[in-house]
Amino acid sequence: MAIDQRGQDLTDRKTVLMCAAERGDVSVVVQLIAIPNININAATTKDGMTALMLAANKGHDVVVARLLAVSHVDVNAATTKCGMTALMLAANKGHDMVVARLLAAPGVDVNAIDNRGLNALQLAIEAGHAAVQTLLLDFGKKR
Repeated sequence: MAIDQRGQDLTDRKTVLMCAAERGDVSVVVQLIAIPNININAATTKDGMTALMLAANKGHDVVVARLLAVSHVDVNAATTKCGMTALMLAANKGHDMVVARLLAAPGVDVNAIDNRGLNALQLAIEAGHAAVQTLLLDFGKKR
């Protein structure tokens, strides 16, 4: 991987934080989010995905937890390609532990819709992820 002086992957336009989050490298993520003024919400990939989205998409629940602990993380940011949030990406892939962590995040929008007009529950149903469906339905009952 070729990295420029700003810490971006020159091939995919990902920051070092994005690369570590996508790989599930907790120790590197922890070190990077401790850097003052790090842009945790940077979305420089071709799809507009943030570090939180990349970790959620891969099912890295511990990394997701660490990123959610940063006060200014945007839990409802959506990709530029398909309009999915981290919650939608995790629901679509069946990552129930990640979905549970995201549902516990303050301000999470469970009713956000993607470019096809689907929300996280509809994506979980479409993909056949029963455990995620249950989590989302239970969350809706508590509200």
